[in-house]
Amino acid sequence: MTEVAGPIEPSARARFRALLSDLVEAHPELSSGELAELVGRTLPDEDRHLVADFLTAEARNILAWELRAHFVRNRQGIYAALDLANPDAPPVEALDGDARESVFEKIVQWREFDPLVGRSRPLLEMNKRSLLESAQYDARTVFLHGWKMQLKTKLAAALPDEESALVRDYFSPEQVLTLGESIKREMSDGHFRLKINPVQSLSSRVAVPRQADGRDSERSQDH
Repeated sequence: MTEVAGPIEPSARARFRALLSDLVEAHPELSSGELAELVGRTLPDEDRHLVADFLTAEARNILAWELRAHFVRNRQGIYAALDLANPDAPPVEALDGDARESVFEKIVQWREFDPLVGRSRPLLEMNKRSLLESAQYDARTVFLHGWKMQLKTKLAAALPDEESALVRDYFSPEQVLTLGESIKREMSDGHFRLKINPVQSLSSRVAVPRQADGRDSERSQDH
């Protein structure tokens, strides 16, 4: 007689993510940080073991995130020295000697994702092939963010005022998708120009994107 296996117990990650998904749906107005605080305040006692189980399962990713945050902080120091958000910024040569030396040190520590080996590596240790592959990887990221920029800009242009009008009042999800597909076709045909306006100084908190060193932490491994 064949034994019928019982239902498979969802992993700690799956159960915790389901809990977070419910919170996101219930509180769409909250930021990710505010939602995290809400979890800490409202998680029932009987579910608190989920946090420990989840963190245990995610320990490697947490450590990898901290390393990526270190890489990001280093790159942000270079971006800040170049003042990339300000087209009229003075050249780096205008910095005093210590500040310039600090930038040089950051360049020595600069790491970029190398698709050929599936992990990040020092920029100064990359060869021509790895640089070109890495540049193409960046180009795909630029395309994604450029698409979002164009989408938000076009949505904003359709709203009659800056404060009271909301996207949902003028666009259905279907219309947003149609607009997004139109922008994708325009960009794929080469009709895309990137114009950056000066912005205020970045927050001192480091924002670490999921692929801060070029990797999806669940799909790739950094050796």
